Amino acid sequence: MSSCRAISKKTGFSGPEDYALIGTEDQVRPHIAEHEAAGVIDFGVQIGGENDPRTRTTAFVAALYADYAKNAHLRSRRI
Repeated sequence: MSSCRAISKKTGFSGPEDYALIGTEDQVRPHIAEHEAAGVIDFGVQIGGENDPRTRTTAFVAALYADYAKNAHLRSRRI
């Protein structure tokens, strides 16, 4: 945990909400769109919690991927 505190101190982050997208689908979706608009093409997902939220999160991520794959031809290729 001391390494987490050191990184938080160095970056000025006070908690996970400063560097992670946490919330409901409707809360997270606009932030993902902002990242995509900024050029982010990869992101990681960590799923925690109880069974129902895990199932819901997995379905949300799968839908994001399906939408991204379906519309990939609309994006210009970034190098």
